[in-house]
Amino acid sequence: MTTGALDIAGDDPTGLLRYNRFLDFAQGLDPDTTSVGASARSYNTNALRMVRLRYRFSNDDQSGWEYEDPLPQLSLVDHFRVMTNYHEILSTLTNANFDMRDTVILESRPDPAPQPATEKGAVHLLASSTDSLEIEADVAAPCLLLITDAYSGGWRALARPGSAQARYQILPANYCLRAISLQAGRHLLRVEYSPLGFRIGRVVSLVSLALFFLLAGLTVKNHFRRLTAAPLAR
Repeated sequence: MTTGALDIAGDDPTGLLRYNRFLDFAQGLDPDTTSVGASARSYNTNALRMVRLRYRFSNDDQSGWEYEDPLPQLSLVDHFRVMTNYHEILSTLTNANFDMRDTVILESRPDPAPQPATEKGAVHLLASSTDSLEIEADVAAPCLLLITDAYSGGWRALARPGSAQARYQILPANYCLRAISLQAGRHLLRVEYSPLGFRIGRVVSLVSLALFFLLAGLTVKNHFRRLTAAPLAR
């Protein structure tokens, strides 16, 4: 984290359930019973490309491996499947015949649904931080924007002025990643981590702070009023 390097395990000490299940399954472990920190039995490097695996290092013999063709952070995809059973999804993702560059697995039908096109368009990451992404995309036909970062319900996508859509929805993609359905046109959007509880807590905190300063101001005002109203002692 200090050097800006990324690790597919993430920097959360507990991790997200969906993402942990995927990592366990891709490393030959049981996604339903494996505890955090268990040693991998094998590596399905085809599936781990999906979370941008490029290098793997071993502490045992101090050796390393480099893998080619990891998925980018942002890509446009125009084919999808709908699956709801996560065991079936994980089995499909770890199947060598599954083309993760061409197809995304969703848990519900997207709106608008993608349409295959000769030109997929272009997508660019304008800015990023730990809690947000600024994205620009220009597409000729409806498609899916696949973001190879971990999914959780606290993420939301907001349209920027001039965007082709007024509303965006983040869907779980490939069980543990994110997808956003795009209609044809130019898109400017911000993807940010902003859980509802955080937004409610922020409002409550700001209101409480305003009330605190109001009451503190009234207390000081009343104190000075009593001082000025008191008769001078002889």
